[in-house]
Amino acid sequence: MVLAPTSCLGKMADLASWLGSGNGRVWFITHRRTSLPASLVEQVVADGYFSVYLIEDTETLIDGYATDASKNREEILTRDPSIRSTFDVHLSENMLIYVKEPCDAKDVDESTTFFLHLFPVDVNDLPTQRQQYGFDNLGFRFNGRGMRSAGQCVALRALPNYPIAQIRTGQFSNEGTGWEENFYHPTYVADRIAEIIHTINVELVIRDHFDVYADKNKLVFVRNQCDATDTDPEFFLHIYPVDGDDLPAHRRQYGFGGLNFPFNAHGMRSAEQCVTWQEFPDYAISSIRTGQFLVNEDGSTTSLWEGEVRFDE
Repeated sequence: MVLAPTSCLGKMADLASWLGSGNGRVWFITHRRTSLPASLVEQVVADGYFSVYLIEDTETLIDGYATDASKNREEILTRDPSIRSTFDVHLSENMLIYVKEPCDAKDVDESTTFFLHLFPVDVNDLPTQRQQYGFDNLGFRFNGRGMRSAGQCVALRALPNYPIAQIRTGQFSNEGTGWEENFYHPTYVADRIAEIIHTINVELVIRDHFDVYADKNKLVFVRNQCDATDTDPEFFLHIYPVDGDDLPAHRRQYGFGGLNFPFNAHGMRSAEQCVTWQEFPDYAISSIRTGQFLVNEDGSTTSLWEGEVRFDE
């Protein structure tokens, strides 16, 4: 990795922590001599221009130089990652941690680049030259931010201090995009949920796989500890009007309107929480049945959960 010697130990300590202790020795090269702790770092080669250093004691390296986020590696890895893909991506404080196991050289070779697009809560927080695009571009190559050892690859990328709404990341090469995922920052999702629930006049009307809140013109679906298995199934809304003539002609024989929708129609998901919502038609409503369902191979459907909201009581 190409880093100033004064910051190199901290970077290597973070990476060594994420790779786990006992992963062997750490070597690094600097193009100038520098003062490093002799008890920890051994200078192996010095030819007047390049110096080669060796660290044998990764435990002391981690204890002395790793960030708090890296020292809490085991606890962080017990959480669901923000992204599950070719690389799992964990968010901790102001750092993204990319982890792949098993991993070999072709997963991180020089032909691929990690892209990282950060969408801020306030576009004015971006550097001036990035404001026209609406997002920051902090892409990187693995050899500048990562290490590979014992079949595991780990890369770390520090994030800027401004509030972030959404993160999009993945890998690409000359052959195209290898993988791409995005997620909303958990703080942004939590703030958005708080705004919807506490500053808009909504009432908790269903407590099930999702907590469902209602106001006069929409339902809001909220779940804690939420992942793709919770948001992949489609949602259904069966809307029963006070006056059946308010239904479209093709729905009157059924007695209710149908508004099925995917989570991503309005949804936001982090590893901690997710929220989505759907507005009602503009007519008087007697009741609503809602939930999620799966479509079976024979075309039939299976309800995963459902609940009812009455407006005529």
